[in-house]
Order: sequence, then structure tokens, then C-alpha cells
Amino acid sequence: MIHPLIAFERACAAINPRGILCDANLVGIYPHEGVDPALLAACLVSSLGVMMRELVGIANLGQGALKTNPAYLARMLVPDLRAASSRELAALGSAFQAARQAAFPSLLDGEPDPVWRALDDAVLALLGPGAPDGARLRAAACELVSARLAKARA
Repeated sequence: MIHPLIAFERACAAINPRGILCDANLVGIYPHEGVDPALLAACLVSSLGVMMRELVGIANLGQGALKTNPAYLARMLVPDLRAASSRELAALGSAFQAARQAAFPSLLDGEPDPVWRALDDAVLALLGPGAPDGARLRAAACELVSARLAKARA
């Protein structure tokens, strides 16, 4: 997979089936054996992924850009896809396929389209019964992004 080194408010992770080499602006991500890269990408572009990126990245670039080099991304917490049931993985795959047809949302624009909310729900289902509510998670992620960008403007 490929993840941008620098991010603003949108989530982005690309599947890299041809193994395109990364340069100074892209980070290569190599999932553990047995983990489908598309499903890991789904977790990274979800609101949970955005929140994790905000927590591990460093906002020391111009205009509030967030730097997420490989060492920072390695500290991100994501659901263990190897422990998920086949039903959960299928639901995540379906939700990600639908989300891939839609534009990457900005959490700053309010609640995302239903397909992106469904992706969040599929990712959160992997966390089990104690998982946070999707709307509350999106609000927390939005608050982190907003605070980072506001600090840059100040």
C-alpha cells in the first residue's frame, strides 16, 4: 500500500498491487502476512484511521500539514484483521468497495456520505462491543484535525 507522507484533513491510502516504488513523498506499507492490503487500507481511510493518524503524526509543517513518516505510521493502532471473522472481513470489503467509488471526504465538511459512514461502522465492528459510536468517533477526529489546522492559522 501507499500512504502520503504529508496530509491535511482527508484520509488517503492507496493499494499498490504492482509494487510501485515510493519516493520522498510516499510511504510504503507492507501488511503482515495474511492481511489483505485492501482491508488494511479501508481501516486507514476510515475515521478511526484519521484519528489515529492525528494522534501519531507531527504537525510541524506549513499551514498545519501533518507529517506521517514510516516510524509514526508504525505506531498507529488498527484493528487486527487476522482476528476478524470472515463475515466481518466481507462486510469491511463490501463497505470499502462502495467507498472507493466516492470521493475521499473531509471530516471538516460535516457528516460524510452514507457509504463512508458504513465504512466507519464496518471498521468499528472489528473492535467488538466496546467500540465507540461512529458519530462520536468522527466528531473526535474532526476536533483533532480542526485544532491542528486552527493552531497553524494562529
